Amino acid sequence: MTSYRFNALSRSALRREITRHDDWPMHRITNELKDASQLTVKLLNKIGADMGIDVSRFDIKLHPTDWQGEEKPVTDDRSIIDDMLPPEQVAEELLRQNYEERKRQERQELQERQERQELQELQDELENPLEKINDDLSDKPAKSNKSMAEQLASSMAEQLERALDSQADKAVDEAAIIKLINKHSAKPAQVDVHVYKAPDMKVESRPGLIMHFAFPLLLSAVMNEVNVMLVGPAGSGKTTAAEQVADMLKLDFSFTGAIDSSYKLSGFIDAQGKIVNTAFRRAYENGGVFLFDEMDASLPSATLAFNAALANGHADFPDGIIKRHADFRAIAACNTFGTGASRQYVGRNQQDAASLDRFAVLVWDYDERLESAILGHPAPVNAPTPETIMPVKDSEKVHAMSADWLVYVQRIRRAVEKLSVRHVVSPRASIMGTKLLAAGWSRKAVETSCLFKGLDAETISKLTSEAR
Repeated sequence: MTSYRFNALSRSALRREITRHDDWPMHRITNELKDASQLTVKLLNKIGADMGIDVSRFDIKLHPTDWQGEEKPVTDDRSIIDDMLPPEQVAEELLRQNYEERKRQERQELQERQERQELQELQDELENPLEKINDDLSDKPAKSNKSMAEQLASSMAEQLERALDSQADKAVDEAAIIKLINKHSAKPAQVDVHVYKAPDMKVESRPGLIMHFAFPLLLSAVMNEVNVMLVGPAGSGKTTAAEQVADMLKLDFSFTGAIDSSYKLSGFIDAQGKIVNTAFRRAYENGGVFLFDEMDASLPSATLAFNAALANGHADFPDGIIKRHADFRAIAACNTFGTGASRQYVGRNQQDAASLDRFAVLVWDYDERLESAILGHPAPVNAPTPETIMPVKDSEKVHAMSADWLVYVQRIRRAVEKLSVRHVVSPRASIMGTKLLAAGWSRKAVETSCLFKGLDAETISKLTSEAR
């Protein structure tokens, strides 16, 4: 058998032709080869000849001009890599590519769905606060070259002229003219303001009930339809507290752990066309306390599907839009404030600011009094005890508290912008804060939960100083 000589370029070309031949699998097994990289010069000559390949075409002495230059990187040709890899690695590579393509499609679908939801949310929240223009003006189509102010002025002038003509033989009534001006002149935008009215409830420590010292705060917030994010170390009793809330409100309890896809919240339609529901879907549609456990370990893109469902009265599911049940309540449990991994909790992800903005944050530290009670031992000295929460029933007092809180939130928002602090202070802070103040929370607790949400003491000090 004639032995031919190859360089790197001709050897790669011959390997490529051999591995693409129909007899390659048989030769690979016969010669006990793992992949094409084990094809030596001797084997290239032998197997090429056995396959009927003209191996002389790849000889660098017989055809020197054909094999000049450098060898192309193997990664330029996906098929070469596939041919040279073991079968199990090829299968693994194909699975990886399919997974990446599927994730890309999911991200694209999620982005499109999020855009639709944000648009719907914007339409729900931004109602037109302007009053309708008076009847006689609305009956006249506005000319393209007239502004709104010009139309209003024209309408007012016509009304004045008619009034003066009707009283030509009488003394001019100045009060009537002023009344007419006030009636037909432009008015400031008006917005319907619904002052939160505290429910008739009382949340307090009950004898015999083993509860975390912050449990009354959690229960009162959930009762008042405020979404709560419990932030505390592992084993501090966050899940147990959520179950206790459901039990005291006589609602079903359900939960899900960290998610990497929005479908784990919304569900999906399987290959047979059957709708696969989730715990979140059942709670959202039928009512109940839903715990989003380990939310800060979820992929941020996956949790975005949770946003519209919490902010609006409806949510998008695979089979259509579902209206939120009146008894649906949401609690999230985290080991961090959603700002990313820490030294202790390295598996946590930074969450989207829009997701975090949906929750009032309640710090859930270890409760040594509760720990001692579970084991049947007396409580440690100076251990914190559950607070007694009494709602504010005086609507005027609630309104005054709300006004003062609103001004403070807006000042902090301006301070955040001026000092370029990476923090969101949205109108939800005003709304949730008013609810919690009316429910009986202290002003300090409301500031911590609705406004500062895990900011360090130095940053809070700077913001409060700037807001004065």
